[in-house]
Amino acid sequence: MKKNIALIIIILIGLSVLSFIITKSNVASFTHDESVTYNRYVNQSYYNLIFHTDPYTNNHLLNTILIKTSEKLFGSSELALRLPNILLLIVFFIYTFLLFRKII
Repeated sequence: MKKNIALIIIILIGLSVLSFIITKSNVASFTHDESVTYNRYVNQSYYNLIFHTDPYTNNHLLNTILIKTSEKLFGSSELALRLPNILLLIVFFIYTFLLFRKII
């Protein structure tokens, strides 16, 4: 019984945090860092991104490629461009839960 209550609490907290992040991603303006990534890298080819033909410290390879792909699939809204990070947050939550489930 205690495990079920703890599991429900963890899931509710996770869903609350996730809904806050999704809402914030949808309504918040881009930060300087996100804008630099979008303006400088998303319009480049995948080849140029992977081989760093325009090297700069803001080119986080996986993040930039996922943002570029998300823009092609869903457009250039704030939520669409932040979608890869939201999806990977869900993966992080799942693996964190799996790591700590024996403690519950």
